[in-house]
Amino acid sequence: MILLPNNIWKITGQKSGPTFCILGGTHGDEIVGVEVVDKLLDRFVLDRSEFEWETDQFSGTLYLGFGNPVAIEQGVRGTGGADLNRSFNFDDLLSEPSQSDRADLIRARELYPILKSTDILVDIHNTHADSEPFVCTGTFTKNHKELVSHIPVHKILTDPNFILSQDVGKQGLGTTDSVVNAHGGIGIAYETGSKTDRSHVDQVIQTLLGVLGITKPQTCLDQAIYSLDAIIKAPVEGTIEYIENFYQGWYQVKEGDKMAYINQTPICAPISGVLLFQKHKEKVFEGDSIGYIAKIDDII
Repeated sequence: MILLPNNIWKITGQKSGPTFCILGGTHGDEIVGVEVVDKLLDRFVLDRSEFEWETDQFSGTLYLGFGNPVAIEQGVRGTGGADLNRSFNFDDLLSEPSQSDRADLIRARELYPILKSTDILVDIHNTHADSEPFVCTGTFTKNHKELVSHIPVHKILTDPNFILSQDVGKQGLGTTDSVVNAHGGIGIAYETGSKTDRSHVDQVIQTLLGVLGITKPQTCLDQAIYSLDAIIKAPVEGTIEYIENFYQGWYQVKEGDKMAYINQTPICAPISGVLLFQKHKEKVFEGDSIGYIAKIDDII
């Protein structure tokens, strides 16, 4: 039996079926997911002080809740100077707990039993840069293809070489979706657009109701698969400012393009591809990541 962490609710359907998990606020400053989870809780849960409920609206089991409630309350990406969605590395998760463990690792350990038992995960996120909605997943299988075909996005980002984990000095797993994928489930992060854009909330809810089988799922055609290929590192300490359109998510660059400045130091694209997850007008230190470049793999 799974012990429910705080701010996670379990809703059980009257018929057997898959185990779903929907999270919002894994990054505490990305509020669209928090709003989506709030509205879904209003639909399924009559009293939030009770954490287990039953429903006749879908088959199976749904774990629904807030990934990082402390970070949500503080309005920050992560707590303890870290990032919950880089904290699901097996070496850290399975290590002996200690009093010095950072808050995000403690929360990752709380969520881990749910994630490893999940058949379908949708972890709702937003980007710092302006961006169209897209889906992220560490690996992409035919089962991912079926799920993602019901998400209204035209771009799918994969991370087969664990670039995101390498960026924080880890090897292998690091994100919620990677944990689910490693245990035989289908895990995705649904990037719903810029974190300042709340216009997608209702559409995200309708998409999730389709995934749960409550409504007829939509079908999205002409989806392209990209893979993360490079990390852009800050060459010096200072405030990063991207040039004009280079702050747009999925912006096409060529190797050598001048993209940004830190103080007076120019930053050029190390390879050709599309820009993602750019930091902008933020204080960074030498060696910090300030964005990534992905390359297209396939059209489905």
